[in-house]
Amino acid sequence: MKRITAVFMLLCLLLTVLPMSALATDTTEPTAEEWIVREPGQCGDDLTWSYSGGTLTISGSGEMDDYTEGNAPWQEYKDSITALVITGNVTSIGEYAFMDYDSLKEVNFGSAMHTIGKRAFKSCDGLTTFTLPATFRKFGEECFMGCTWLREIRCLGPMPSFKASCLWDCPVSVFYPTTNPWPAEYVTPLYQSYQGKIQIFMGNGIEEADKPMEAAETEPAETVPETTVPETTVPETLPETQPVTVATEATEETQEETAPAMTEPEWLQETQPEPEEEPERNRNGLWFGLFLITGTLSLVLLGALVFRRRSY
Repeated sequence: MKRITAVFMLLCLLLTVLPMSALATDTTEPTAEEWIVREPGQCGDDLTWSYSGGTLTISGSGEMDDYTEGNAPWQEYKDSITALVITGNVTSIGEYAFMDYDSLKEVNFGSAMHTIGKRAFKSCDGLTTFTLPATFRKFGEECFMGCTWLREIRCLGPMPSFKASCLWDCPVSVFYPTTNPWPAEYVTPLYQSYQGKIQIFMGNGIEEADKPMEAAETEPAETVPETTVPETTVPETLPETQPVTVATEATEETQEETAPAMTEPEWLQETQPEPEEEPERNRNGLWFGLFLITGTLSLVLLGALVFRRRSY
């Protein structure tokens, strides 16, 4: 009887210790992001950054790293950065890279920009206008949300993807080029999804990019007849990281090579502001609860054995 009791107590002890050991392992295991180590002045595999006199310059080739809020490597200059200049073949702006940078007033996206990441420029009150190159294809979720003074965006290429709430709370006018018109069947629902709070115009985005555009002289996309966009006109598409040279005239051969069938943009699925993402459930609470249950059960069974032994 004593041997049985001792074995049972040992099993209960092991069951009590196992949850605690699993808990310790879970809290010390590094995440995938923690393995990435960057040298000072690096913000991507082949990207570097430098700051001087209010201007942040990012140069190199490829995609920028994604960040969490307040953790970009140039965070210490947040209140001093007034201009952002992209040079080389930089193809993306990382998530949260410039969120709440109110001093930022000018952005030069370079000639190869493809994607602006999630909340990259959210609540940047200093931004008023900027131009996106012909390579641009994607506005990330809430990337310019809350930029209350943003008034004008000039897109020099085909219609990009507008992810959920990317321009919410921005009284902005978006201009697209006359030489590469956006399909009316996509422009109209985009305009309606923002409840008329943004305006979309056909402008001289390519031929006269340096001249101011008179939005009042152009009809919004909601009232543009569908006949202004021929059924055979398909916006050009390019590989995601391929820089292009803007031209005023395109040959028939080039149009044939760069005109695959257009698919429905992702922004048609949801455009209203989304709630903040809920953090992942912490497994520590589950292990702690299991520890309490196992310990309580062990004490109850041990008490029953002791009581039974005394009764004999």
